[in-house]
Amino acid sequence: MNLFCVVILAFLTGCSAFTSRSVDTQSQAKINLSPDCSRIKDFFDQDLAQYQNRLDKASAEYQDEQWKVEAAEPGNSPQKMGSLFEAYQKVAYDVPLLQKLLELSKASEKVSPQDCIWRERLVRAKQIAETGILTKEEVIRKEKENQEKQDELSHLSNSFRVQIPGEAEPISKALLSKKIGSIEDRTEREQLFKQFNASRAQAWLNWGFKDLVKARNQEARLAGFKNYYDYRFFRNQLNLKNYLSNVREVRTKLAPKIRKIIKALGKQYGISKVEPWDLRYLREKSSSGEVNALFKEFPENEVMKVAGDFYSSLGIDVNSYGFRMDLYPRPGKNTHAFAMGVVAPQVNELGEILPVPKPDIRFLANLKKPVQWDDISTIIHELGHAVHFGEIRQPVAVFRGFGSVETEAIAMTLERMADSSEFLEDILPKYTAASSESLKPMLARQEKSTRIEQAFVLLRQVLFSEFERAIYLNPDQDFSKLWAKIFQDYWGLSLRPEHADWDVDHFVMAPVYVQNYAIGILMVQQLYQSILKDFGTSYRSKAIGEKLKSKYFGPGAEFDYLRLIREFTGKPLTAEAALRLLEGIES
Repeated sequence: MNLFCVVILAFLTGCSAFTSRSVDTQSQAKINLSPDCSRIKDFFDQDLAQYQNRLDKASAEYQDEQWKVEAAEPGNSPQKMGSLFEAYQKVAYDVPLLQKLLELSKASEKVSPQDCIWRERLVRAKQIAETGILTKEEVIRKEKENQEKQDELSHLSNSFRVQIPGEAEPISKALLSKKIGSIEDRTEREQLFKQFNASRAQAWLNWGFKDLVKARNQEARLAGFKNYYDYRFFRNQLNLKNYLSNVREVRTKLAPKIRKIIKALGKQYGISKVEPWDLRYLREKSSSGEVNALFKEFPENEVMKVAGDFYSSLGIDVNSYGFRMDLYPRPGKNTHAFAMGVVAPQVNELGEILPVPKPDIRFLANLKKPVQWDDISTIIHELGHAVHFGEIRQPVAVFRGFGSVETEAIAMTLERMADSSEFLEDILPKYTAASSESLKPMLARQEKSTRIEQAFVLLRQVLFSEFERAIYLNPDQDFSKLWAKIFQDYWGLSLRPEHADWDVDHFVMAPVYVQNYAIGILMVQQLYQSILKDFGTSYRSKAIGEKLKSKYFGPGAEFDYLRLIREFTGKPLTAEAALRLLEGIES
């Protein structure tokens, strides 16, 4: 669970290469700037800096109360948290500031970015401001109205339970899916799937999900967009053209390989013809890691040591950041692991951290026995968010932060590095009873299953996003028939519409968000392959950590994710590396 997205609502998004940029900032402060360039710099130093300081203060107050609620600390107040969020929004939606920024941008159109670096930064600030600050009252009202509808439907969806044979109490959709994927008896699995798989999707229709989709489209049209899907891509600063191009590559080149693997897995587990009710079962069988069993006696209070070893190999001392940690479960506490950035480091033009305000970064987990490797890799992932926030060295106030796609991608990359056979070969003999020799065949299987599962997840998220885009393009169509068609296109399995479980949680609670996971996986594969090529190792190099700090962590929000990936890897974001996920794996 990534709670960093809460603190990056307005001007906090994106990442960039940093070292050379900070030098530019310093040098241009010393030379005689043109009058137009000076006006832009003054706007950053005064108007935008003051706005960012107000935003940081409101965000920190909200985040502090949110932490208390999530950690179930005494005296926490969800009502106070809600009020603080409203206060944050009032600060964030600074329309006069946006108008001043737009006027300055128009007046300085003839200023060359080559002669004035502040002009280039103004273009980036304009992009962030236009996507983050709403100016039309009718859009704001519709957004609030739709949020209320969304909250109501989310509550109904979260409360949904279904009574199935063999269970004493009704179970949630998540537990139903998990149960279908774990049943060994194929006949029982088929019966359960056919009887209950689409139950919540039908409930969504009864509760008015189609009306919500249409209302969101109305919000988009009020904002000047054809549909809500395109609108959210704009608001999230995502490049729809680039995304759709990569989706076509994944669908046409990766999906056929996955379909072959599905058939092969079916034969491996005695299924001559794979059906939709077998899909999750086969994925669970394929990805059930043998490494998990090695940690069954591992003390939960040793997990942070393993994570510390990983980051130490990159030259990153996790203990040096002074993270506020809450690591063990207790009643009422959020059951997910997450990192939360409350106060970002503030630096001068040399990148030196200022003593005030003191950085405030928090980390919550629920470590308990039996420990699994999945628990440890999750900690490494979430620490990636925390380290990312802690390594911001951005002297330009308005770029003091990062975006959800950028931080999710790098946290996933760090987790992928820790899942490598190279790291596991080093730490398993140290922390478990496994010998180096016994590990080789196990880790070879683990590496294969990891790559297959990543390909599955990528294809699944792309499928979700294709379906979601289609329902906003035509909300009157039959969602079950649409899902059945796309399902067959991707997995090669024939699904009857009456069994279609198109009710993906994000479609209600986080609309037009699932593509972020797909983009993240594309970035992960490109970043990971770049690291292997440049350093010849997946983690055994402090130089990797230095590059992460200078090219990814340090700069904050100066570039968008497409510029960021090009800066780090030397190439534009494509599906090329992801398409090699299944390279060399027998079908």
